[in-house]
Amino acid sequence: MKPHRVARGGMLAAVWAASYVLWTVAVPRTSWAIAIEAADASSGSAESRQIAVPPPTPNSLAAVTWTGSRLAAVGLAGTIPTRAVGTSPSTFAAPGLSAAASDWVRSTNACRYADSEAATMTTGSRVRRHIWRPGRAGLRLPYENLSDLVEARCYGVDPWDEATGEVHGGIDLIPRHTDLGPGEMRKAALIAPAGGTIHDLRWGAKPGKATAFILTMKLNDYWFVTMVLEPQNFDPAVADEQGRSIAVQAGQAVRRGDRIGDLVVTNVHYPHVHFMIYYKDPNQTYEDFLANFLLIPRNQGDNLPPTAGPGSPWAPANLGIPSTLFCPYVYLEPSSRSRLDQILKQSHDGSVCTCICAYGSKNADCGVCSQ
Repeated sequence: MKPHRVARGGMLAAVWAASYVLWTVAVPRTSWAIAIEAADASSGSAESRQIAVPPPTPNSLAAVTWTGSRLAAVGLAGTIPTRAVGTSPSTFAAPGLSAAASDWVRSTNACRYADSEAATMTTGSRVRRHIWRPGRAGLRLPYENLSDLVEARCYGVDPWDEATGEVHGGIDLIPRHTDLGPGEMRKAALIAPAGGTIHDLRWGAKPGKATAFILTMKLNDYWFVTMVLEPQNFDPAVADEQGRSIAVQAGQAVRRGDRIGDLVVTNVHYPHVHFMIYYKDPNQTYEDFLANFLLIPRNQGDNLPPTAGPGSPWAPANLGIPSTLFCPYVYLEPSSRSRLDQILKQSHDGSVCTCICAYGSKNADCGVCSQ
């Protein structure tokens, strides 16, 4: 639970509440507003679903009210009775809560880290109200200035690495760099492509490759975005500078557009951000996902999860599929798509491609994006 400090006697501006979730929590008078979230929803029968609510303070009272027509459509309607919340998460019966709604409730933990906002707070009374809204749909390309992006290497190129048989599981986003002279360096500002939490930060290097920095964001229980920052420079000073250029830490909450750091750019090979989005089977650990990365399926444009609504990265659900990498272009917001449409796109063999999702690639060509 994350407390938000507010001035005693102040009020946060109200926002339109339709289709949002309203939590009403009675707590002792204090200058701290406590953010209550649905930490879990059990997988019981549709007639007897339950929601676990973490305690705002020991032995306080809590109630949950579902509001908005959209939420009612997935079973979030009515009020769960007020009851005491102890020192551990308390369980509330939620009759009629559908399976889809249960998945949505689980995702509200991620929504808080995404574009969640406390809408109102009444001070001077025992009631604190918070309205949380889901994050905006659509990935933003991670460059703060889209004009910095001048080239890309396609998703799905097969093989990307002949030695390992790796199929390219993301898009390489290449910033302007050929104007730099020997020894010159600059930085390209990076932002969070979606709301979520910083799930993992680590160094990585393949044999014969320069060191890269891996930044993974967890959007919710099922969807993740990974950005591999690759200066493509063997100079240890460049790697050190890249490490110093990360502005976030594991566990940190970010919203789409928040600054997360910089890519260190020199005119050596092609510096880039390797950009991936994937659905992770909830039964597979993140470490197992990494250990078996080469075996993770690369989607070929068929049976795509929706780009909006239930089952999408923004309204997540258990899709019942194995962990799978998807072409990021499919889930981009319009301005990011437009930028990729404008710039040079290439396969690993140097072929110029007409699109960025090289489905059906063979012999490292452009696949369906061949001219």
